[in-house]
Amino acid sequence: MKSVKFGLGGLPVPLLIQFCREVVTKMTGNANFTTPSPTLATITANINALEAAYTNALDGGKSLKALVRVKKQTLLDSMRLLGNYVQNAAGGDETKILSSGFALKKAAVKNNELPDAPVGLLVKSSVAGSLDIKWAPVAGALVYELQATTVADATTGWVHIGNSSSTKFTYSGLVAGTKYWIRVAAINRNGQSAYSDVAHGMVIG
Repeated sequence: MKSVKFGLGGLPVPLLIQFCREVVTKMTGNANFTTPSPTLATITANINALEAAYTNALDGGKSLKALVRVKKQTLLDSMRLLGNYVQNAAGGDETKILSSGFALKKAAVKNNELPDAPVGLLVKSSVAGSLDIKWAPVAGALVYELQATTVADATTGWVHIGNSSSTKFTYSGLVAGTKYWIRVAAINRNGQSAYSDVAHGMVIG
């Protein structure tokens, strides 16, 4: 019997927002989960409230940042309730749980086990000629390997762009106005995970 993975509190706010929106998208119209509790409208409202508070606090003071913490906890609490609903409605069925957008709780790591593929990949261009890449941490990962391609369907042309011991990486020296597709894999002492879902970003000039 499989279980829903929780532990979203460690995600940076942008990654948490992205993850929660993906869950809402995957659960909308999902025949496995016809009566979500809380409702997806409630989850969406909590996401929007956190996003607004986070945006307002980027250049704000302590009171605005405190509001971000409150809104984040509200969203986390509602997502835990939704995860419990998914767990019960899915009856421990792995396929049904994954169809909700939630991840599976991992059993105790074995000595010969590969890490999970990274999730929550974000790519954005904030400085001319470079891309800022972030993702959620993977349990047991020692380092991450990153690849990029400029091929529009992101099926070929992948090249190694670097390794990172943290969950962020800056890809620099890029051509302005070019769109790059990025993927990342986790590596532990047993080997490398599958690659993450692909994310892309347009380089600013």
